[in-house]
Amino acid sequence: MSRFDETPTDQLIELTDDGYRSLGEPGDVAIEQERLNIIAALPNEKTKALDIEALRAATDMSRAQLQRRLDELSNGGKVRKVGRGRKADPYRYFADNK
Repeated sequence: MSRFDETPTDQLIELTDDGYRSLGEPGDVAIEQERLNIIAALPNEKTKALDIEALRAATDMSRAQLQRRLDELSNGGKVRKVGRGRKADPYRYFADNK
């Protein structure tokens, strides 16, 4: 509870050796975990890039959910894609470890 309207109703907090640390709202934490799972499943080399179906199998995420997270990671510069996005040349993804 808070006297401020901006305070979220649910928030995850972690107790560390340095005190409490806010992890954010439950939905934010779940999204970040999905991103981490995707990055862990991706190869680091362009030649070994995976298409979305291979990533679905590796992450057990829905296609729509996976596509949203891949777009976010691509826009953030953490994931790169190759391919033309066509049936004979689908997009394939790899982690960008610059």
